[in-house]
Amino acid sequence: MQKNNLDNWLRLSLIKGLGSVTIKGLLEHFDSARDIIEADVLQLKKLGLKQDIIKQLKNNDNTIQINKTHQWLGEDKINFALCIDDKAYPEKLKQIDSPPIILFGKGDVDVLNTCQISVVGSRNATPTGIENAHAFSSYLVQYGLTVTSGLALGIDAASHVGALAKKGLTVAVVATGMDIIYPPQNTELAHKIIKSGGCIISEYQLGVAPRPQHFPQRNRIISALSLGVLVVEAADKSGSLITARLASEQGHEVFAIPGSIHNPQSRGCHKLIKTGAILVESGLDIFNEIADLVNRETKNTLNEKEIKEKTNNAGDKNTKNTKKFDVEYQKLLDCMEYEPQPLDILHQRCGLPIDKISSMMLMLELQQVVTKHPGGMYLLSGKKE
Repeated sequence: MQKNNLDNWLRLSLIKGLGSVTIKGLLEHFDSARDIIEADVLQLKKLGLKQDIIKQLKNNDNTIQINKTHQWLGEDKINFALCIDDKAYPEKLKQIDSPPIILFGKGDVDVLNTCQISVVGSRNATPTGIENAHAFSSYLVQYGLTVTSGLALGIDAASHVGALAKKGLTVAVVATGMDIIYPPQNTELAHKIIKSGGCIISEYQLGVAPRPQHFPQRNRIISALSLGVLVVEAADKSGSLITARLASEQGHEVFAIPGSIHNPQSRGCHKLIKTGAILVESGLDIFNEIADLVNRETKNTLNEKEIKEKTNNAGDKNTKNTKKFDVEYQKLLDCMEYEPQPLDILHQRCGLPIDKISSMMLMLELQQVVTKHPGGMYLLSGKKE
């Protein structure tokens, strides 16, 4: 991102009363932030901008805040600022009505363009809710999905921790400036997310403290980045229901875990299920629903960084042992022969549960490592029957 271009976007984003919806509308008439800033006053009036906004546009340069941003960017090479016209800016975010004009972040920016599942829920989660968030997130990252949440207490934190427990990638979308970690109890977790290859992002300028209205606003980013949203636990009027509604409006899947009818934190999930959310009891339920989307979005790879090398020459039995699959995947592949094998035989050979082998085969099939044959039999791709 060129400094001058970033400066122009910073100037636009710092204008009071000029929101992302309006800026997105202006981009239908102008090619860049600079063009908007340098536009004729009469033209801006014709496009509906109010006089006070035009005055700010022409007179305020916000040098102090802009310099503060550049100083922060220079403090650490993993700090970044993505403007809406940047090539690395997530395409999914561009499609929503109110895309963040600038995404400030820390960590690996490439993670934003991986296949993501949002896992959200109550801050006042039950022990069962915490366990479910951890377990579902741990499961999903093993199949190459990135877990996205909001770094809040309760379900959010448990989902991030669950992803990290299996060495998975996770994204935290926060409701403060990037120089503030909120809640402070999750400071260590935030550092672990970054250290483990994930990232933390925010649309808010440096120094912006948490405010109640920020949390539902950031939820649109969480839902937009993801193929689907899993609501683990939610009260009847939970902010997680806002995330679910936004996901539905954005055309993404909504999943909900049912709970006890006596648990107030399950009422939101039950409401979602009644209105069309997909009831899920395992991570495999989610993966089965989004497998086609994953396949389409990544062109048969779930995580380009880890899988690109795995799929090359996967049919050659002499070379498959050199691929960097995890231990269980490699164990399963080593049990496969030159003829199609049923799941029960593979179960006997490798000792893994049949339901796990089934989900692993789905993943390998998406990667074109194996081919499914009639009768539920599997063969390494490239082998002859």
